Amino acid sequence: MKDLSREHFKGFLQFCMEKNGCEKIVHLFRVGIEQNPDYDTFLMDGENAFNRLCRAAALKEVRDHFPAGFPFLRAIYGVASSAWHHGGENNIEFRSQLCYRMFVKQPCHIVGSKCSCKSRPVLDELGHHLATACAKGGYRNATHTALEYTCKDLLNCAGIMTRREEVGCFRGANENNNQRPDLSIYNMPQNDKKVVADIMVTCPVPVRFTTALSVNQAKKAGRAAEIAHRFKNNKYTGIANANDLEFQALIFESTGRLHPMCEKFLKLAITKMSEGNNKMSSIFTNFWMSRISCALQKCISGAILNRSNVINGNLVHETNYEFSRSFMIDHDHIN
Repeated sequence: MKDLSREHFKGFLQFCMEKNGCEKIVHLFRVGIEQNPDYDTFLMDGENAFNRLCRAAALKEVRDHFPAGFPFLRAIYGVASSAWHHGGENNIEFRSQLCYRMFVKQPCHIVGSKCSCKSRPVLDELGHHLATACAKGGYRNATHTALEYTCKDLLNCAGIMTRREEVGCFRGANENNNQRPDLSIYNMPQNDKKVVADIMVTCPVPVRFTTALSVNQAKKAGRAAEIAHRFKNNKYTGIANANDLEFQALIFESTGRLHPMCEKFLKLAITKMSEGNNKMSSIFTNFWMSRISCALQKCISGAILNRSNVINGNLVHETNYEFSRSFMIDHDHIN
């Protein structure tokens, strides 16, 4: 993080990024006053500055002047979205996570490049297609599996017996039904029946350029999660009821925001884990929400970077790629 910050602020005073930085700032300020006694001094207190901003006013400006980014930025203000990043083993991974979080262009994006998946869409510079929509290479499935294991770990640590992808779970009503739930949960608090859960990750903004949200749609927090929640309920509730099971959809937005029913379900397990201790409940909630968010963001950055490497590498097979205008603009720094 220090190296990344130093590179980003290169050319500016950054004494706080080095040893004895505060002392250097004090001495520099004192020398400046002594040499220029006629100068006025303005002391700006930046303590907790960002938390004192009016978020409603800031989001209104985003909605008015940057409507395409409003639903995504609105989503990151969820409580579960606050612990979002994973430092990673290298700066590239962290930068990708940070760009995705801040709704800015991915550093690995090449203008005009197309995905090699079945629909062959032109890739968006923000990485949304590669993060949540592209099934090529197994990265979307890897994100799903990571959340499966993380939720299973949470439930197991609470003393709740949980199995992944139980075979024959829905054959009670139909012996030919080979569907498998993501999680089978046997002793969930406040549930007399076995609970079957299915996980889904969705993006709060459309991943296709041809689709746009209305202002009212963009203003609704958790809109994408709610759509996914209804889809999963319509698909599995009837099957679960026919087999005397309880169905629970676990929906995650790619910002880290959880659907309210998903958050309530996981916090029920955390309450059991903390055994009525409010302090421990707060600690456990912080830990597990952070762990879920970190697992999600690490997989998303991995999908963006690894798929981009494959897609960008295939560009060299295109005829006369080195003479195209976009290639020359993007690579004119290479001599």
